[in-house]
Amino acid sequence: MNNQIEQGWPVPILDKAIERKARIAIRGAFGQLGARLIGALGKQPDLEATIGIVRRDPTAELRGFATVEGNPNLRLYTSDEGELGSLKDLGFDVELWRNQNFDDIDLVIDTTPPGKGADFAYRSRENHKPIIVQSGEKGFGRLVSPPLIAGGEGIIFEAGDCNVNAISVIGSALWDMLSRVGVNILMQHGRFFHGRLRDEPVLSTYFVSGKPTQEHLKHLFPSLDLTVGEISQVPSLRYYTHTYIMETADPVDAGEVRELLDQHPRIRCLPHATSTYDVREFDNILRAAGGARLPPIVPIIIRGGTPFEKSKTVEMIVTIDSRRITVLPNIDAARTLLWGIEPIESMRMTDATMHFAKSR
Repeated sequence: MNNQIEQGWPVPILDKAIERKARIAIRGAFGQLGARLIGALGKQPDLEATIGIVRRDPTAELRGFATVEGNPNLRLYTSDEGELGSLKDLGFDVELWRNQNFDDIDLVIDTTPPGKGADFAYRSRENHKPIIVQSGEKGFGRLVSPPLIAGGEGIIFEAGDCNVNAISVIGSALWDMLSRVGVNILMQHGRFFHGRLRDEPVLSTYFVSGKPTQEHLKHLFPSLDLTVGEISQVPSLRYYTHTYIMETADPVDAGEVRELLDQHPRIRCLPHATSTYDVREFDNILRAAGGARLPPIVPIIIRGGTPFEKSKTVEMIVTIDSRRITVLPNIDAARTLLWGIEPIESMRMTDATMHFAKSR
């Protein structure tokens, strides 16, 4: 898979001889993902969030004050002149974003919701600054989901969603043995319900087509026979679950599969787990034992594998921590795009700085 991973990544944006961290602007800095990214970038040896582009959002104001307090060197801007006064009235030291401010950064990561990023992305491109758009707008830019990147040109990049980011990692880890892959997905329903836990909308399961996700993945795996079935969605779900049925070119056993998976960053095989509750408990135990500020478990946990006798069919269940898998690939992609670090190595660096441990 190394050749496929290395193919397509553009020439690094920065010269490695530069003796400073890469400067990143986070658009949507007061949002949940934006705030998490700023905190995570603060742990990186070669990347930093120097600018936060914000808007006034009553649900995010408290998070905004916390973000500023935790990152006192973060400079704040707004691209909406109409909100400049109200942000200042709240006590934020904020300026209006102008095109010359693009000269102060090396890359933009846009974490705003779908429909909010197009104008700014085109503005970034016009000012020759690459931008990673993390909005879920499929087809908006060149898909990037480390360690893979879709073919194409341009400096607008579309970050993969939680499902794509997990499948790209597993597919790259097992690439050399795969001939066909089928994936069924259970994930969180995106709508927020204002009801009680026993109300019918909250207790229901919702179904959507897997075809858009399947077509999206074809940009990363153009030669792989890959099928994504109907996606089931339920409210209030932290761990997404993928069920894989994979066919291999040659017979393999569980040991071979697990060895490849465990060698790859961001993956841990936990064959004895029987539920996502078990995964979370394992996470809590590691955190207590390690004393780390952040839970050290990697975000992609795999249960199962082939029988111990050799087989051409691999079945496994994958759980994905939706809160963590969203942040990390943005950092991986930024490092590889900016400094030209090999994507697998970039993932290892991110895992290490975020305290994710894989004990043997």
